[in-house]
Amino acid sequence: MKIKNLLFAALISSTFFSCSNDASNDDNTSPKPVVIEERVAIPQTAANELIQQLKPKTQAFQFKADTDYSIQGEAGTQIYIPQNSFINKNGELIKGEVKMEIIEVLSVADFVKTNLQTRAGNQLLQSEGMIFIEATANGESVALAPDKKLQIDLPKIPNNDVASDIRIFSGTYDDSGNVNWEENSQLDKQMTAMPLDMFNYWRLDSIQYYKEKDEVHGYSHYYENSLLFKQKKLENTFIATLEFEERFKMIQEAEYTASYYLWVDLDMDVMILDSTLSTIYLNNLDKDLWYCDSLAYNYLNGLQSSIDGVERLFDHLYPIPHFTAIFKRFYKEKLTTVIPIPTNIDLSKKDAHQELKKQGYSNKEADKILGAYKRQQAIINKRKDKETTQNLAQNSFAVAKLGWINCDLFYDDPNAKEADILLSITNQQEHDFVITNLIIHDQRMALNGKLSEDSSYTFTGEKAPYTKLPIGKSATVFALSYKNGKPYIGKKEFTISKKENLEIDLVESSVEEINKALEGIN
Repeated sequence: MKIKNLLFAALISSTFFSCSNDASNDDNTSPKPVVIEERVAIPQTAANELIQQLKPKTQAFQFKADTDYSIQGEAGTQIYIPQNSFINKNGELIKGEVKMEIIEVLSVADFVKTNLQTRAGNQLLQSEGMIFIEATANGESVALAPDKKLQIDLPKIPNNDVASDIRIFSGTYDDSGNVNWEENSQLDKQMTAMPLDMFNYWRLDSIQYYKEKDEVHGYSHYYENSLLFKQKKLENTFIATLEFEERFKMIQEAEYTASYYLWVDLDMDVMILDSTLSTIYLNNLDKDLWYCDSLAYNYLNGLQSSIDGVERLFDHLYPIPHFTAIFKRFYKEKLTTVIPIPTNIDLSKKDAHQELKKQGYSNKEADKILGAYKRQQAIINKRKDKETTQNLAQNSFAVAKLGWINCDLFYDDPNAKEADILLSITNQQEHDFVITNLIIHDQRMALNGKLSEDSSYTFTGEKAPYTKLPIGKSATVFALSYKNGKPYIGKKEFTISKKENLEIDLVESSVEEINKALEGIN
């Protein structure tokens, strides 16, 4: 490989491409037959007709297999497909047209409408969103080549605390039509840089107005310190990323809050900005982002003890523990560095992949670089077309397998306890089938009910995969059925306790009414 900088080469080999398979289509080996597992979007159960009417729409795309291609889903999912990514059952590279279908399942309401639960074995998951991907050529399913991965950006859920230690799961259905998830990878720890002039600097405009109006409260220092993040030399560092943009807002708020508390605690005449957090990130650009996050977390954690008691004087400010928890979450994401994008090659051209190979990059490296470049261009285009305050944060990851994919965090609440939740459908005998879902509010968790011998549905306990639940949390159970061309629905809200016996009556409804009943569920 023709990479002159040894440190850069080490980064490439140890981090940049470590998640890729070792196989390479650079080898001129004979193709070998492969087993392509059946990928099922919606299982053929009694509930199929109902789910087909309720689920998010299937979106179809078509492209040449020997070209790089990117897909933008209607709900915001982006998929980057490297050239020559697909093989048929004989192991032969697909050269012609490929048809790809996707289903974006991003909201909790969509979980219910698609009958998808968030469970891996007997462990609960908190989902950031799911997507189904199918690819065919000449009417037959195809597989990803051994050295290829799709790079996926799934929109982050606004105002959702589920952000750290997220993992990627593949889903398969059991005979009852319930999905179970198996872990197969983690989020991409590297980031894609964006131009600094696209960066959202949040409060700078308002601070510029106030900085000369109120020197007592340190607005001048606040403004000047924020300007340090606009330096041109910060291009192509972790500062110029969507991930740091999220941190920048918290740095601004946390520094002002800390300064306010210290101002009162030390009885100063003028409030002086505590710029410790800014300094941590600006002085450690050669380190991984998670390292800076850890320093910020440790500083805030230590600061809390020094101003204990002062915080209670200011109801209009978030307490320091609020920011400590946020930076702990940032640290746990374990984000590393920016994906280096070469500037001496026009990556917008069709032959960019070949040009990268001419410069010594392998197929895997070229795929990674082009995926980062396309992600960068998508960020730029969105920022040009829409408000700069738009939330563009995404969970980025690569997959080597098609089908159902789920972006989740293992639910690990020490306060979760054994719970036995039973649901009875009062008019069960009038319906050939009923599907039931338990939704735990504000947790992005869903469980499918299992019909027991006494005709009740259980979500936990001996007759279902055991799952601990958060006692005291609010929840809703939904029941859906379909009869004589009409959908039926029942729902009941309750507070989770160690023992619940719930009853629901199914009433005739419509797709529109069911959608309305699911509005606002989270």
